[in-house]
Amino acid sequence: MRRRSIPLKGLRAFEAAGRHLNFATAAKLGVTPSAISHQVRALEEHLGEALFVRGPRGVELSPIGRACLRPLRNAFDQIESVMNTATTYRDSRALTIRVSPCVASRWLMPRLPRFQAMYPDIEISISASSQIFEFRAEEADAIFRLRHGSFENLQVDRVLTEEVFPVCSPEVAQHGIETTSDLVNHTLLHDDNLATVDTVPDWARWLEFAAVRGIDAQRGHRFSQSAAAIEATIVGRGVCLGRSALVEDDIQAGKLRRLFDIRYPARHDYCLIYPKEAEKKKELMVFRDWLLAEGAAHGPN
Repeated sequence: MRRRSIPLKGLRAFEAAGRHLNFATAAKLGVTPSAISHQVRALEEHLGEALFVRGPRGVELSPIGRACLRPLRNAFDQIESVMNTATTYRDSRALTIRVSPCVASRWLMPRLPRFQAMYPDIEISISASSQIFEFRAEEADAIFRLRHGSFENLQVDRVLTEEVFPVCSPEVAQHGIETTSDLVNHTLLHDDNLATVDTVPDWARWLEFAAVRGIDAQRGHRFSQSAAAIEATIVGRGVCLGRSALVEDDIQAGKLRRLFDIRYPARHDYCLIYPKEAEKKKELMVFRDWLLAEGAAHGPN
């Protein structure tokens, strides 16, 4: 004999009505009291037994209703526990990484497809923000940023270092930039985004380092965002000081050309920063190891 399907809505309605002994209160499930009554009736018809004794003063559980209510409540509790476990498991595999917009777009995002291909079960959420001076656990699992400041009680893993050097578009390079003195004939582009960070040189410091004389280090166009300065360089607006972490991919793609063989090492590292106890989170450690490998492949560390 084929078994009839159990009216699951009726079970939920019965559990709520039995818990409150009031169909109107049970209707807080999101349906009307008449709908609760109808669903309970359908369940009673399915069982062939009355679950409630209905009287002028309300409803009471019948003997079979009392016998069914507690096991049913336990079953719903178990279902809820299973769903919570599934949600917790899902969330435990999701990582939120906080990073500056420019580093996100210029370095991290182009590499993330490789991570997703290797670890499709780990979800990565990128929180791009310029406000990443401090680590806040409620905002992210880790931050990826310059090592600049104090990170007491946090794990700091160096991912990569970088150099700073002049870059321009291939078209601009064709107009005669053979030596550093040729810069006098070209527009200097200034990235003011890190003006307050003394680990990155501006044009004045770079020209002094390269022993270049006779060039006004303040002339040219200024940009408040690194990405804007790089884009202006790509389209041929002039020459800017490129940070290797941000321009290396464009050099490899032929969009930019590195000028001169003068190496000015930036006095900072790019680091992944996270709570020391987070080392117990497998997914974060997988991401960290992958990030370290990407940093090693990018250039000298």
